[in-house]
Amino acid sequence: MSGPDPFGLGHGRASDEVSRKVRSFIGTELMSLEDGSSVTAQTKLLRGVADSLGVMNLILYLQEEFRVTFTEIEAAPENFRTVGDVERLVRRKLLSRTS
Repeated sequence: MSGPDPFGLGHGRASDEVSRKVRSFIGTELMSLEDGSSVTAQTKLLRGVADSLGVMNLILYLQEEFRVTFTEIEAAPENFRTVGDVERLVRRKLLSRTS
């Protein structure tokens, strides 16, 4: 292996970094919290803390922060129901980039 992956691909501390960044953005930008410490994998986005504009802002953030792109199918509501859904989507995108 060529060294640690700074974005995390589902392993240990690196995976925690994906969660930390996603939860921090959702907490501060979508929920107007001071930080993302109260955001969990079960936090509901759609029909919860985010409207369609909030989800679009989240997608733009994810694309910029993790240097990934999403197809129209990947940007479907089922990938944005909860924070955990978003984290899994980002990890899948990062893994596919290294394959």
